[in-house]
Amino acid sequence: MMRKGAGLTADDYLSIFRTGVMPTENVPTPVPSATDEMGFVERQPDPEVPTYRLPHGQAYAEYYRQQEERALLERGAADAADVTTAGDDVGSTVTGLTAGMSQLEVDTYAETLSQLAPAAEQRDTQVYGNYDFSRVDPAAARLPIQARREEIVNKVNAYQVVVLEGRTGCGKTTQVPQYLLDESCRLKKYANIIVTQPRRIAAVSVAKRVAKERNWPLGTLVGYEIGLDRKTGPDTRITYCTTGVLLQKIVHEGNINRYTHVVLDEVHERDTDTDFALLLVRRLLRTTSRHVKVILMSATFNTHMFAQYFAVPVLNRLDPAPIICVGKEEMYDVTVHYLEELMPLLRDGGGDAVPRSEGRSEWDSNSSALPAVNPQLYQLVLRLIKVMNSFDVSDFGPSPRNPRFGAQRGSVLVFLPGMHEIRELAAELEEERHQERWQIMPLHSDITGDEQAAVFQPLQAEQRKIILSTNIAESSITVTDVKYVIDFCMTKQLELDQETTFPMLKLSWASKANCLQRQGRAGRVSSGRVYRLVTKRFYDQLRDYGVPEMLRSPLEHVVLKAKKFCAEFEPKAVLALALEPPQLEKIYTAVLHLKEVGALIDIRGAERFNAFDGELTVLGHIMSTLPVDVNVARLLALGHAYGCLRECLVIAAGLTAKSFFARPFRDELRAYQMKVSWAGKTLSDCLAILAAHKVWEDCKRQGHFQRSGGRGEREWAEKQFIQLRCLQDMETLRQEIERRLETCNMRPLPARNQLESEQERRQQALVLQVCVAGAFYPNYLLRLYREEREQDANRELGGRNPQTTVALTGLPRECGLLYYGQLVRQFRFNPTDPDPIITCENSKAYVEFPVRRRPGDQEHAWEGEIPPAVYLAVRKGQIKTSRVSIMRYSPEEEKQRMEQYMAMCERRRGSAPRGPRPLTMNAPTTEGSTRSDKCRLPGVHLSALPVRVTHVEDPSHFYVQYADPQSIDSCSSVDGRISRLSGLCRPLSGRPQMGRLYLAPYTEHGVTAYFRARVDTVQQRDCQVYFVDYGNTCVVGISELRDFCPELIESGILEVEALAVECTLSEVKPTQAMLGRWDARAVETFKHMALEQMVMGIVYSVVHGVIHIDLVRQVRLGHNVVERSINKELVELGLAEDAVEGHYSRQNHEQRLSSFRVDGRLEEWQERPVAADPELTGWLKQQQAGYDRQVLRGPDSPLTMTLTGLPKALQTRPAFVDTDSCNSVLLDTEPQNPFDRLMVAAQMVPTSDGARVRAQNTAMMPNIPGLPTLLVLLFAPVVELRTNEERTALAGAVCGLGGHPESGQAVYPDHDIEMSFDVAITTRDLLDVNVLRTSFWIVYGCVDDEAAEPQRLRESDRSAAEKQLSRRRRLLALLERRRESRVERRRPYRAAYRWNRLPAGERLQVRLGDEPVDPRLQPFLVSPVRSVNRAERLHMRSRVLELFSKARDSQEAEPHYCPLCDVTVPTPLALFRHINREDHRERAADLYRDCEDGDDDDE
Repeated sequence: MMRKGAGLTADDYLSIFRTGVMPTENVPTPVPSATDEMGFVERQPDPEVPTYRLPHGQAYAEYYRQQEERALLERGAADAADVTTAGDDVGSTVTGLTAGMSQLEVDTYAETLSQLAPAAEQRDTQVYGNYDFSRVDPAAARLPIQARREEIVNKVNAYQVVVLEGRTGCGKTTQVPQYLLDESCRLKKYANIIVTQPRRIAAVSVAKRVAKERNWPLGTLVGYEIGLDRKTGPDTRITYCTTGVLLQKIVHEGNINRYTHVVLDEVHERDTDTDFALLLVRRLLRTTSRHVKVILMSATFNTHMFAQYFAVPVLNRLDPAPIICVGKEEMYDVTVHYLEELMPLLRDGGGDAVPRSEGRSEWDSNSSALPAVNPQLYQLVLRLIKVMNSFDVSDFGPSPRNPRFGAQRGSVLVFLPGMHEIRELAAELEEERHQERWQIMPLHSDITGDEQAAVFQPLQAEQRKIILSTNIAESSITVTDVKYVIDFCMTKQLELDQETTFPMLKLSWASKANCLQRQGRAGRVSSGRVYRLVTKRFYDQLRDYGVPEMLRSPLEHVVLKAKKFCAEFEPKAVLALALEPPQLEKIYTAVLHLKEVGALIDIRGAERFNAFDGELTVLGHIMSTLPVDVNVARLLALGHAYGCLRECLVIAAGLTAKSFFARPFRDELRAYQMKVSWAGKTLSDCLAILAAHKVWEDCKRQGHFQRSGGRGEREWAEKQFIQLRCLQDMETLRQEIERRLETCNMRPLPARNQLESEQERRQQALVLQVCVAGAFYPNYLLRLYREEREQDANRELGGRNPQTTVALTGLPRECGLLYYGQLVRQFRFNPTDPDPIITCENSKAYVEFPVRRRPGDQEHAWEGEIPPAVYLAVRKGQIKTSRVSIMRYSPEEEKQRMEQYMAMCERRRGSAPRGPRPLTMNAPTTEGSTRSDKCRLPGVHLSALPVRVTHVEDPSHFYVQYADPQSIDSCSSVDGRISRLSGLCRPLSGRPQMGRLYLAPYTEHGVTAYFRARVDTVQQRDCQVYFVDYGNTCVVGISELRDFCPELIESGILEVEALAVECTLSEVKPTQAMLGRWDARAVETFKHMALEQMVMGIVYSVVHGVIHIDLVRQVRLGHNVVERSINKELVELGLAEDAVEGHYSRQNHEQRLSSFRVDGRLEEWQERPVAADPELTGWLKQQQAGYDRQVLRGPDSPLTMTLTGLPKALQTRPAFVDTDSCNSVLLDTEPQNPFDRLMVAAQMVPTSDGARVRAQNTAMMPNIPGLPTLLVLLFAPVVELRTNEERTALAGAVCGLGGHPESGQAVYPDHDIEMSFDVAITTRDLLDVNVLRTSFWIVYGCVDDEAAEPQRLRESDRSAAEKQLSRRRRLLALLERRRESRVERRRPYRAAYRWNRLPAGERLQVRLGDEPVDPRLQPFLVSPVRSVNRAERLHMRSRVLELFSKARDSQEAEPHYCPLCDVTVPTPLALFRHINREDHRERAADLYRDCEDGDDDDE
């Protein structure tokens, strides 16, 4: 019941949150046409500018603040009037303290106090008597906080809120909770104290420290709680926890009455969780938890702002909370210098001052100047560090060994904004590193733990430590021996990009508080110097404090918690009362994003459409409980829906925790190589996380790491470029997420069988890729397809194979071959690989990597036919510290060495090379490498020839021998001579040479024989050989190899060409279900059809020494023998699908068609790339390096993909892949394929200048035609279909959050996607899409008003498992279905990105078979188009009639496809039987019935 004089009820006060309209007469009614519901004028949105992008700012909050202050003052007056009437019993206490509260809040508060009264005192007495409170740590007694102990206790007892400011190390975090507990123990009062920390490690370490100081076992009187890791008990009275834990308790319980004291520590950091906790605690102090004491603690911060925020009403004013200050920090003298004092260093070095003098005044006068690092500042830092030698000599005296250095050399700490700037400055300092004896050490969160630990290690005498750090060294890490600090006064902060609404790391000026914190890093052990690379005038204009995280970061989790805490209020109404309210446009963006991921839906039954508010779904409730990003939480929901939650848990933890993939600063290339190997054929960072975690878990389970001290595990991690500590932290997070999901009734399926088939493994990978794509919608990028790409590649590389060749530029003209040896060494990525083939032309060098296929190579990490070395070469050119370079000679020396080379050529060849011409060089040839390194290839006039298949890797890689009489005789002759004379051949006397021919043994059916073989790789005891006459490879012992005996050489064995020719089936590729790889069934079927068989080869083309061929075999059908194409048979069996040949292949094919002759012959020779001359190449390799380092440009590949974003906001910004991704080198393995290729990114981050967008944690989707279209249809929140002009087929869709129901204006236009279909999408596809969308929304989407626990799924484990497997089967069937291409019919939609373009009469209600669809689900489904459905039924009816006619009349033995049943039958007889089956007849009857119904509807 409310008292007189209270003025406003709590319901009135809380109604401010709802609408901002006060019910009293004093509040003016807003004018709807000119103002919003809060009473102030809002800018009307421009039709082209979405509302959430307009600069609303923080003005909206003023109205809420005024009304709150007014309500508080009125409540204060009521409390003053009631203070004399308060009684001593619980009922009167409640009456005195709950003025201004609703009846529900009064009842809650009274119940809480009644539970605390007598029982609490008895329990406290018992608890305090069980522990020793007399022990005081001597070190704690000397802390500065001890002098303020009495003041702290008294003010906490007297005031509701106290603000405590104390420097780092004063003891506030450990001692203040102890003071409060000791006082409660002395007075025998109940106490329950919770202390928040912004970081998990701090909460645990401080709890352990306090327990140790008081000699209390951890988990008794003092404990900690981080996530679900809890070390507390029934006796716990001091709980250290993360801020997020306190938030979860507040949101779940709605009050903080279980605690007597809430201590919020490190509030100066102003992270989002802390600011939101301040908001909720402040609200509860004024409503349901008014008896709780709150203490705000931190280092130097704006104490008056915090004190005013927690002001309490006293008479007619709001009095701020009291402030207690603990003594200031003491340190050695530190002098601060600014940019103007450093100008002489630039002038002395011949540089120009930065900034230029004529522009400096303008820069100084504008503190909002755009931050940017001028490259000349790196030169300034270089010279400044060199000058520090004189300071060391002055302070410590000269070194006895080197008077130029001081006896001590203080460490230098350079604060830079990011990793890019660290690399740039490191490269600038590198050239002086050895001469100046510098140790350059990066310090960044991305580097390895070992590199971070090296920062703290002492150096040898006369060495100087130069630490290049981001703001991680401001507070998190302290290096004690720092004497000099160089501060660029910049930082990178997470902000929302205004145009794309994606979060970005934006370069910005540091605040004065940041700069002072950095200054404090110097002078800890001696006097120090700080150099700020801005002018004094500019520094004075910097912000005093940094921008709070809530004002610049995404607010999705804050909005979720606000909706869960205050479900009936708009998010903006809750956040308006924050310490510094976020901008209204950022709240709007967060609400839209939450609707996009399915956490919020539009409010049902609302009077008007509100795009910026919504109801929490089941998924939204689950998201609010998880310590992960909302998109990652959606990944977990999709993983649960499709039966792969166990795997998604690992991926989610890996994306949330710090990456465990090591990326050493000076060994990035090997780190990239290892990460790509983890990703494998999936080309996915997410699946790389899963693969590495699985191997680690398997090794632990099988006991592979059982060594003393765990060294085996550490050795494994170091070898695999994995940071073990980060991997362990990720596993801890995974377990925590799994436990939280269990509370929501979400559990993974039982572990899968380890012996699953290859097809099951690939299907599992496909389902996981789809879940990743659904979770991170709309972070989609498409490959830009250009028909001219292959022609451009041919031109750029001079006809060389673009899949094996990269290009370099910047070599000296006419003498690039002098640097052949230096280049070869830089491109030998594996010691066992052969030397690359390097061709020099003018200032260019082309590096071609020989392809060495080995058994099992189709499972290699890199896709297609591009060798791993090509990826490594391109990545090498991206890494600044490892770019290809040459040590160049002087021009005179170059001329002299070229003359020597020309003279050698003249002696060796009789005449020197004339003029500039290409020179190709490789490993030296040997006497064994002659004609046997060549094989005959069919000339352009030869179209068919008989062959015998001798070896099969897969249908894309197999070897044949020609079956013409001459070739058969050659094979018999070679084998016969070797069989007769192999006994005379002796074992090798030394080690074999790579590329040379020997005799090697091969055993088959228990019989061992010797054959000609080329050595490809050499290990310590073994080597891998390639049998040049049969095409197979194997590993043999070096001792088993034989040299050719003189008799064999004289018989001409080395003059016989290689008899095995590599082939690939033309115009086919693996099915989309196999993700671009041939499965075991396809390989075995092909072997059964072709291996060791005589077949006819129809030559399609010959490209780079490989024959693209169609194999034709004879098959007996009844009494007839017919010719069948093996290529087509594989397609008909569903083991392959049709494919488009590449540019080179099509070009050669057209040349063959125009040059066809009956008398074609084997007339061309394939020359294996061999050395120009062993003596010449040996001489080039032995050339000593020059003295002038010159960095070359490249290597580059013409197959590098160009990406473009699918969402509208990304259409105008170039996209690129982050260098930490396994896809940082992205090469197009099928440039001839016109179908869309999709990449998904977990994060899309605009660059600091906003000009480009960086894709992080990427996954390249499988190359399945139509996959991007299907993914968008499956996961876009709202889909509106487009049709062709005739409305007979679906042509595309606009996808996003839809349009306004009245105006049609896009709700979230920046994330809208206009999709043009590259394959035909049918009614059957839409049915499957809608079934999958419905099943997801039924479980995770719709709000159930009657559910007691909306955050829990109500399905039983058995029911959930059955539905998960059903969804998987339907999803796989949808993805594996073959579809007609419509690439040629694609047209841009004229009204792109416009909604509500389809007439209402054309939209059909979704029906899923005979089951009715809940009307609430209709907005989330894809509505079919009436006219398209009718046209499709009519077309299907004509196809069925055509099949009936063929079954009755056709005599040709050819397969037929039934689109009604989605099956292929091989013969007319089988077709006749099929169309008479009952299921086919039922489908046909339904089709005719539907067509008749459709005709009636149209009429």
